[in-house]
Amino acid sequence: MERYPLVEADLSSSYTPSRVMSAVGSILELYGPKKIITTIFLIVAGFFAYNAYTEYFDDGLAVGVVNVEQGEIFQSITVPGKVVSKLRVNLTPAIAGRLTHVYVEEGDTVKSGDLLARLDDREAKSFLKRANASYESAKEDVLLAERSLKRLKQAFEKGAIAKRLVEEAEVELRSAKAREAIVEEEVRTAKLSLENPRIVAPFSGTITARFVEVGQWVVPSETLFTLIDEKQREVEVQVDAADSGGIAVGQTVTLSSDAFPNLEWSESVTRLAAATSNVGNANTVSVYISLGNNAPSLRFGQQVDADIRTAWNPNALKLPFGAITNRAGKSYVAVIENGKVKFIEVVTGIEDFSHVEILQGVNVGQTVIMANGLDLQPSQKVFVASNNP
Repeated sequence: MERYPLVEADLSSSYTPSRVMSAVGSILELYGPKKIITTIFLIVAGFFAYNAYTEYFDDGLAVGVVNVEQGEIFQSITVPGKVVSKLRVNLTPAIAGRLTHVYVEEGDTVKSGDLLARLDDREAKSFLKRANASYESAKEDVLLAERSLKRLKQAFEKGAIAKRLVEEAEVELRSAKAREAIVEEEVRTAKLSLENPRIVAPFSGTITARFVEVGQWVVPSETLFTLIDEKQREVEVQVDAADSGGIAVGQTVTLSSDAFPNLEWSESVTRLAAATSNVGNANTVSVYISLGNNAPSLRFGQQVDADIRTAWNPNALKLPFGAITNRAGKSYVAVIENGKVKFIEVVTGIEDFSHVEILQGVNVGQTVIMANGLDLQPSQKVFVASNNP
């Protein structure tokens, strides 16, 4: 050990240049220069051999690939709705009263002007009779005032009376005519009241709801019947106000109903409500959809599901979602170039349930890697898997 001072050195002490040189000399003397050089050569050769093997014999990671397609892609929102009529009214009485007759049932078809119900009109008849009597009396008062004014004017012209009496007669005539006009209006009101006990259909349609019975007391704010026009069917859906900006008149809608399994048919958006409504603390917009001849026989109020196509491109370049890699807020696809990964930045557009539209960055038919969440790196060696579809 006396020949190898390095072995006995305190390892915790600092190495000075002289000590390093002494250590090297000790190693050379212990193992011999040929062994050391041979060891270094084998390490370096092994390193280069491994790199050569990796470069020329290892094919890298097996990946799946897919070609850029060109075809239809669309984006849609699905919401429930119900069958309604564009022309729908709740019929209410114009006056309060007791129902003496109800002539229709729920589901009845009626024509415009048909009598639906009648209120007790005895009080209205009595009021009209009193109004007519008052009107006749008022007309008589006007005739008397006109005759009186005529006589007084003649007497004034002969100097028999003062002008003041003529002026007073003129005032009395104007008052009589004013009273006549008021009573005449009362007569018209009484006639309307006599007609108001009759609840008639404002248009031809179907009674979808009846809320009253004979003998019931009703008031003007109370709904007696609901009347709809069956010829103006449509579908009403409630869309969240945040999604309504993507909906426009003319957009294609696919409808379906649980009452007709495996049946879907196409309609279109016909109109949107002008204002939002608040349903369950959520702002919604009513969207109305056509219901044409291709639709099945749906009842009013029946539930349907509407798939509204908010965006559409019939000739889009598209790729499956699994081919898109997102990094630092940007979208990329990976391609194989000379056996290595190369990333290409792309601009995406419409997304459906499985594909995304590519607006910029690739060409139709171009082959890209189906990354499917793989942590691929630029220049990484890859090859197409043998089981790639």
